Amino acid sequence: MLDDDKISEDLDSLNEAQPLDGKDWIDVARDATVFQLKLVLDGLLDIIMVPVSLVAAGMSIATGQDWFYRTIRVGRGLDARLNLFGCGGPSDVELRPPEEQKDQIDELALRIEQEIRREIAEGNLQMSARESLGKLRSRLDRLRDKDGTDFGDSV
Repeated sequence: MLDDDKISEDLDSLNEAQPLDGKDWIDVARDATVFQLKLVLDGLLDIIMVPVSLVAAGMSIATGQDWFYRTIRVGRGLDARLNLFGCGGPSDVELRPPEEQKDQIDELALRIEQEIRREIAEGNLQMSARESLGKLRSRLDRLRDKDGTDFGDSV
């Protein structure tokens, strides 16, 4: 149930701008970019879930099985991983318990950002595309050898 006082408090807070508390324009740009990507993913999820849930409901009605509720559980899990209104910044991800960090879009964005920052620090951004793809392929090969995952020969 919606808490009217909490909604009113949230709306009132929009009128009271606060300092960014140590965040700079890069943090804001990153968080805004991650949020936009999440909105797109959320929209795609909604587009997919409408027909899937309708088919699942029909199957549940026809068979007496829990297809619809299983679909709802899958959707709830995907929604939790998306974490639409998580800020996407390192502090937001790192403050959550490890079990809540796993497989979330915020955690993936943080890992990508850390990798880009590492590449910048090492001066590796000047590499040609072929060299970059070769390094990526080598890393994927090492991962495959380590855990048996097959990434195919497309890279």
